[in-house]
Amino acid sequence: MGSTNPERPKKAWTPEKIIQLFKEIFTAILGLIIVVCTIYFAYKTFQYVGQVQMDDAKDILMLMLGIAGIVIGYYFGRVPADARSTQAQEQAIAATSWTERMSIQTRKIADDVDEVKNDLGEAVPGTRKPSDPTIADKLEKIRDELHAIGAFSMR
Repeated sequence: MGSTNPERPKKAWTPEKIIQLFKEIFTAILGLIIVVCTIYFAYKTFQYVGQVQMDDAKDILMLMLGIAGIVIGYYFGRVPADARSTQAQEQAIAATSWTERMSIQTRKIADDVDEVKNDLGEAVPGTRKPSDPTIADKLEKIRDELHAIGAFSMR
């Protein structure tokens, strides 16, 4: 009972991936600019140590450090979450595909069981009854269980 499911080739650059790439590039550039500006303001603040302008420089640096912290926190938190989300979506697609294949396979096996049961009925010449009624009963039970599995997997 080999699987006859041809795998579809995956497209490397879907529209979603292209949009995601542009979003990543834009946010990376924006984040880099914010971090570079924060480093620049920190450097400039050190030049005002001991001068009157130190309070103003300190306020600007505090503002930039907060924004830089948000940018860094965003990247460290979002990237792993996106990776887990992508993995979960792939697993859901694989599970759905597997369920569909199992449903088709169980229906096929149930049909094969019906065929065997009919062949047993024709085994005794001149009758429509199987040569051994217990075998027919067992086959019907197997067929019913396969139909139940197929119906359950399609929910």
